[in-house]
Amino acid sequence: MIQTPKSLTLHIGIFGRTNVGKSTLVNYITDQKTSIVSSVPGTTTDSVFKTMELLPIGPVTLIDTAGLDDKSMLAKERIEKTNHIFTMADVAVIVAEANEWTEYEKNLMAELSSRKTPVMILVNNYKNIELNNKFISEISKYKYQVSSIAKGQRDAFLNEFKKIIFEITPDEILNNLPLTDVIIKKYQTVVLVVPIDLGAPKGRIILPQVQMIRAILDINAIALIVKDSELKQCLDNFKMPPDLVICDSQVVKKVTDIVPKNIKVTTFSIIFTANRADISEMMNGIEKIKNLKPGDKILIAEACTHHASTDDIGRIKIPNLVKKYLGFDVHFDVTAGQEYPKNIKDYALVIHCGGCMINKKQMVSRMNYAVENNVPVTNYGIVLSFVNGVLERVMEPFKSLILK
Repeated sequence: MIQTPKSLTLHIGIFGRTNVGKSTLVNYITDQKTSIVSSVPGTTTDSVFKTMELLPIGPVTLIDTAGLDDKSMLAKERIEKTNHIFTMADVAVIVAEANEWTEYEKNLMAELSSRKTPVMILVNNYKNIELNNKFISEISKYKYQVSSIAKGQRDAFLNEFKKIIFEITPDEILNNLPLTDVIIKKYQTVVLVVPIDLGAPKGRIILPQVQMIRAILDINAIALIVKDSELKQCLDNFKMPPDLVICDSQVVKKVTDIVPKNIKVTTFSIIFTANRADISEMMNGIEKIKNLKPGDKILIAEACTHHASTDDIGRIKIPNLVKKYLGFDVHFDVTAGQEYPKNIKDYALVIHCGGCMINKKQMVSRMNYAVENNVPVTNYGIVLSFVNGVLERVMEPFKSLILK
C-alpha cells in the first residue's frame, strides 16, 4: 500500500467548520497523530494528506482540510487550499457537531452536490447528547454516522465508517478501468519503448512506465521493455509481431518510423489520458493548434513537480515543436504539481500531461474547468504526435473511444 501512487487511491476529503473535530477524526481513523489537534480554531493551516489501507475498500488518501469558516489572518489562503480539495475528493465526509446543522453545512453540501461528489455526514457527538428532531431530519437525507470517537470503540466505528464509504462510492470509482482497458487483451504481447535520457531518474524508470508494466501483468499479458535504440533489433527477433508498441511521447516519430504499419503504436501519455479524461475532448483541442495566432498564450499543465532538465518535455520540447509547426511565436506559461490557474480564460489552449500523479477526479475537474470557460484542452502525447505527423496512427487503438 505504501508504494501505491496517490493517483490510484480513493481520495476522501474531510470537510467541516473550524474546530469541529476534523483532525481528531483523521487521527482516530489512522490511529496516528497525522494532524495537529488543538482547541484553537484554525489549527489546521494546510490540507494534510494521509494514505492508508482501509479494507475492503483498499488504499485510500484521507485529506484533512482547514475550515471554510476560518476567520483568522491566514483565512484566505487556507480557504483556497480547502476549495482546491473539492477538485480531487472522490467522496466527502462532512464533520458536524450534534444538533448543529447551519447554513454553512447546507452550503457545503450544495457545493459538493454541484460537483457530483458523494457525501456522508459524521456527527461528532463528543458530549453524548440526545439528537433533536430538527437535526435528525436534516442529516437523515444523507448517509450518516454518529460517533463520540471514544477510546476502545475504534473497531466498531471503523466498520460502520467503511460500510458507508463503500456504499456511497460509485462503482466506476471503486472499480476504475485499468490502463490496459480497450487496447490490450489477455495473453497479448506489448513492447514498451523506454528511452534513457536526461529526464530518466538514476537507477529507475518513471512512474507512468512502472504503472503500465503492472497493468499489463495484472491482465496476464506479456510486457517486453526496450530502449528506442534497440527497438528495431527487438522487433526483428520476433517470430510473430507484437500486438502493440507503447513509447514515450518524446520518441514517437522515431518509433513510428521503425515499427511496421501492421503493428499498432501509441504513447504512455495518451493511454493515461484515455484512462483519466475525455479523449474526444483532448482530440478537439488539436483543432485549436491549427488556428492559433501570434502572441496567443498557451498553458503547459504538469501534474507533478520535478527539476527541469535542459531538454524538458513541457518547458522546452513541446513549446519549440509547436512554434516550429506554427512558424510564428506564441507565449507559453507552465504550472506544476497542484497549481492550476484561476485565470484560465487568459489562455487560448491548455496542453496537459498524462496526469499519472493526480487522480481521475482531479483530471476531470481540470478539464471541465477549462472547457466550461471555452478553453480547449489537449495532451502532451497527442500534441507531440500531431506536430510529428503521426497522430492518426497513434490514435488508431482508441478509435472506439473517439466521437466523430
